Amino acid sequence: MTFRLSFRRLAVLAGVLVPFLAACDEGVGGTQGTDQVFTIWGYLDPTIDQQAIRVVPISDRIDAEASDAIDAEVTVTNVATNEVVALRDSLVTFDTGESGFVFIADWTPSFGQMYRLEARRSDGRVASVEVEIPPLVDAEVGEAVSTLGDVTYPFAFTGAPNVFAAQIDLIVQQGGGDTTRLSVPFPAARGAENEVAITFASTVRGFLTDRQLVGSLQLIEAELVAFVANEEWDVPTGRFDDTDAIVEPGTVSNVTDGFGFVGGGYFTRTSFVPSVNTQIRAGFGASEDAAARIRINEVSTADGWVELYNPLDEVVSIGGYSIADASTGGQQTVLPGTAAIGARGFFVVDLTFDIDAPQTLYFRNGAGREVLQRNLVSVETGRTFGSYPDGRQLVLRIGDDAQDLMGGALIPTRGQPNEPEARPVLLNEIYTAGTGWAEVFRPLTSDVTLRNVRVITSEREVLSRPTLPLPTPGGLAVADESAGAGLVLEQQSGEVLVLAGYSESPDPGAPVRFRVVDVRAYGLQNPDLSEGRMPDGGPWQADLLPTRGAPNATSRPF
Repeated sequence: MTFRLSFRRLAVLAGVLVPFLAACDEGVGGTQGTDQVFTIWGYLDPTIDQQAIRVVPISDRIDAEASDAIDAEVTVTNVATNEVVALRDSLVTFDTGESGFVFIADWTPSFGQMYRLEARRSDGRVASVEVEIPPLVDAEVGEAVSTLGDVTYPFAFTGAPNVFAAQIDLIVQQGGGDTTRLSVPFPAARGAENEVAITFASTVRGFLTDRQLVGSLQLIEAELVAFVANEEWDVPTGRFDDTDAIVEPGTVSNVTDGFGFVGGGYFTRTSFVPSVNTQIRAGFGASEDAAARIRINEVSTADGWVELYNPLDEVVSIGGYSIADASTGGQQTVLPGTAAIGARGFFVVDLTFDIDAPQTLYFRNGAGREVLQRNLVSVETGRTFGSYPDGRQLVLRIGDDAQDLMGGALIPTRGQPNEPEARPVLLNEIYTAGTGWAEVFRPLTSDVTLRNVRVITSEREVLSRPTLPLPTPGGLAVADESAGAGLVLEQQSGEVLVLAGYSESPDPGAPVRFRVVDVRAYGLQNPDLSEGRMPDGGPWQADLLPTRGAPNATSRPF
């Protein structure tokens, strides 16, 4: 894992100090004759591998820091365990052109822990501050609410002492080209009672209008980027990065026998997908039907029903839409006029006609236009077929055969999340710190014959990821981030998929079926802990002691 230290992040608190002092002679004069020896700025982040704290010697001259040495030793001590980490000094040039000393440690603090940071001069004088790291919080997006032509998305950060919205990231595409990311500042930054509400359409439309991008981009996904902070990070204006308030002496100062502020916090990302109508109101180009993101998720040829899935974070009306067995004419089942699918929800349609395989089913709007189709070419009559994970497809041509790596035979789960019929291997443990890794487990028994297995973190990788050595029944295999492996497990959040090749017959010449058989979306992890199934192949559990290539039962719950 590469270091994720960003001096732009450090500038949220530290980089503004020198230009502020340079522009305010009276402010500099106010520190003369005091007993304080250092001004300290920065924050401790439990989601990155390297910490950085700015330390400024207090002097009569504003250019006194322009030197290649500083008389300071900086340490961080865990108050509960007395573990001490020493920081090393480095002279850094900031984006402003100013230089200053930043103390760095290749170390990650733990969520919910209290730390004491000390800057000690050679004459024994010390400036110190105690910093409590906020707990690990995973945001949850609630159902969108339509108000006065806009749509508001509520995000809950349960257990967060302070939460601030930082920006909305838009993953967009133009003219079918590559995707890119645009960052939209969010003005209403401060969350109320651990909640942040995003008024999406008006905020984004203003951003696109200013850049003359209205109607020219297609939205793939949106992300709320928020900052979870400790209780002391209480800026009166409600913005965590309000540098004018932060540098004002006494506003959020917490350093004993010194000046400045040191906080604890981390950034989080929460994905959401607005409906087509909301995208149009926000200024995106969208020629799709309002229900274009709905998916035919599961089909039972035995019992004659079709399950629809809504991957969006708002309700979508599908009243008057139909499921048909031909694009024009033929048989169809029309949905009631009041039909609607809730956010990330399911809707089951009991068909009024029989379905067989191979066959193609169509989802059509009230005007009879085709919204999407689902081919049942690889399904045997009498079985259940659909997507895993829910609502997704990834069609790949392997030789003369086109296979959907996210579709196939399912265990019937009417109105519930889908589960593959065959799971010859399972994702078993994920560890993201340092050189991260993902572990897979092969159950003792299986109705199919495992041929190969890959671990991927992106649909783009597909079959480019090297295969793992096949684990023995009841055994484990590991994919990691070592040099040449190509695997990247982002510490903020991500998704791990297990792609298996298997045959329904043990005959060596039997056809091989490729598909995703397990998937896990993960968020932030406590440093040096993992998440995994307990015991191997069982339910998922957070905060395990990592047991790479060894049974999870030996890790003991933390």
